[in-house]
Amino acid sequence: MPTARRAFIGGAMASVFVGCDWSRALRSQTVGSPWLGWRPGEYQVHFIHTGRCESSFHIFPDGTSMLLDCGTANGKRSKYTLPSAPDATREPGEQVARYVLAVNPNGDRVDYMMSSHWHVDHVGADEPDYVAPGTSPIGCGRSGFGQAAEFLHFTKAIDRSWPDFNDPVPIATRETRHMRKVYEALQRRDGLSVEKFRLGATDQIVPLHGSVSGFACRNICVNGRIALPDGTVRDALKEHLAERPKSRIDENTLSLGMIMSYGRFRFFTAGDALGRFFEDALADAVEHCHVSKTNHHAHVSMTPRLVQKLASRYWINLVWDSRQSMPSVMRTLADRTLYSGDRTIIPCFLPPERRAADVGEAWLKDVPEAVFEPCHVVLSVSDGGEYYTVSCLGAMENDFVIRAQFSERT
Repeated sequence: MPTARRAFIGGAMASVFVGCDWSRALRSQTVGSPWLGWRPGEYQVHFIHTGRCESSFHIFPDGTSMLLDCGTANGKRSKYTLPSAPDATREPGEQVARYVLAVNPNGDRVDYMMSSHWHVDHVGADEPDYVAPGTSPIGCGRSGFGQAAEFLHFTKAIDRSWPDFNDPVPIATRETRHMRKVYEALQRRDGLSVEKFRLGATDQIVPLHGSVSGFACRNICVNGRIALPDGTVRDALKEHLAERPKSRIDENTLSLGMIMSYGRFRFFTAGDALGRFFEDALADAVEHCHVSKTNHHAHVSMTPRLVQKLASRYWINLVWDSRQSMPSVMRTLADRTLYSGDRTIIPCFLPPERRAADVGEAWLKDVPEAVFEPCHVVLSVSDGGEYYTVSCLGAMENDFVIRAQFSERT
C-alpha cells in the first residue's frame, strides 16, 4: 500500500487539521470534504476501526478525554479475518494511538483509560502471538493498551475488578497479566492512578478541565450487576447462577457499561455485555438513547427487549471478524415492530462476502453504503446536546475525508 495511505500522522491527514475552523464543526458538510475536528463545547465519540480490535475515544465538552478499550488480535488469519486498517504494517495499539494523537485536543495526554472487560480484543494480551516484536520502552507487553502507551500518557485508569481481580470470581488470564504490567509501567512513568469502576456512580467519570452544564456519565452495569434508576442494584448474574448453577461465567457478561448524557442527548455503551438473562435485565436500567454501540460486535447479542428500550436512531458496531454484525442481530435492530421510525445501522465495515451472503435481507436498507469500505465513525454532539451528527471517515485512507454524514436534532 502506498506510504501516503499509511501515514496516519503527518502527510494528508495532518493537513486536515491545519487551519480548521472549529466553529463550523457541526454544520452540514458535503461528502468528500474534510472532517472539521473537535471544538470546545462538543461531546465526541470516535469509533476507531483497525479491523483487529475494539476501541473508542471520547472527548468531553471541556476537552477531557477517555480511551475506552484498546485491544489486538493474533497474527493468524482465517477466512473470517477482516483486512487490517489502514494496513498491516503497524499493530492495532499503535494505530489507535496515532488516531488519538490526531484528534485529541490535549495531544498525547489522555485523562482516562478504561477497559470494558478482560478480553484480548479489548485490552491486548501477554502472549507471544499477541505481542508486537521489539522491546517496550516503558517495560510492559507491546500489545493493546501497552503498545498505545508507547505514544500516549494516561492520568487515571478505571478497572472493573481492581485491585485484586476477584470480582465476581478470581481471574488470572493472559489479559490480566498483561494489564497488571501496563498499570505498573504507567504508575512508574506517568504516576497513573487506578480505581475500581463504581456501579451506579454519576461522579466518577466527569469533566476534569472545566465545568460543563448538562453533561454526565452514569455507570449502569459491571460484573454481572445492574444499577437500576431507583437506586437499587440487581445482581443478574447471581440470579442466573442460582437458577442454572452449572452455567459458565462469561467474561463478556461482566462488561462495564455507561449512559452518557448531554442535555437531551443520550449515548449507550456496554462493551460485550452478553446473555439473554443479562441483556433483558439491563433493559430495566436504560432509557431511549439516540445513539448506541451494539453489545458484543452485534454477534449473539442485543435482545429484542433491550433494543426496544434503547430505541436508538443510530446503532454503531465495531467489528474485526466477518461473522460479526450477525444477520439475526441486524434483523432485531431493524425490527419496526419493536419501535417505530427510521434508524441507521452502522458497522464500521460490512465486507463484500457478508453483503453477498445477506443479499435480500431487509435490514441492508438501513446500512449506509459508505461502510461497504472500512470506516472510522465519529459521533459529534453540539454544545448543550441539541444537535448531533454521525460521520463515516475512510479507515483505509486515514485522510479524515467524509464518506457519509448524518445530522439529527434531539
